[in-house]
Amino acid sequence: MRSSVKKIPIPGLKNKPESDSSKSHLSNEEQEVMKLFRIYDESRSKTFKETVAKYRRKYGRHPPPKFVEWYKFARDRNVYNIDDFEQVMDDLRPFWGVDPAILRSQAAHLHANENDGISGIHIRSGKVWKLSNANWRAEIMQTMIEPYVKHLPDMDIAR
Repeated sequence: MRSSVKKIPIPGLKNKPESDSSKSHLSNEEQEVMKLFRIYDESRSKTFKETVAKYRRKYGRHPPPKFVEWYKFARDRNVYNIDDFEQVMDDLRPFWGVDPAILRSQAAHLHANENDGISGIHIRSGKVWKLSNANWRAEIMQTMIEPYVKHLPDMDIAR
């Protein structure tokens, strides 16, 4: 019950206007950023069907295998924007022009020389099968992927 609280004047302190609107103190740039965020926020997919449609529209191809499992995993963890793949797409862009067999071979063998400081994480049949030249980074990555490794295809990761 704030109306019963007596206001004590403080010398030099200006009173806040009664009708302070939240936008009035924002610059034009800040208002534009807020507008862009609202557009981004409103464009988020709400269902799996919307997520798949947006993925196809944006990337011109079907989502990867086991996408439904990934979707459930992300939803169970309250991922904010379920269909924002810009970072991973940017990270993978340099590799699209490389023959997949070369990538697989390099990932499988980069850790062969212990002196290079590269670890290998080998995933087979939905489990981390082994670590090569394991260091703390490889062990942490193993811990990070354990909850969802059962959904991953067989692969070798050079780390």
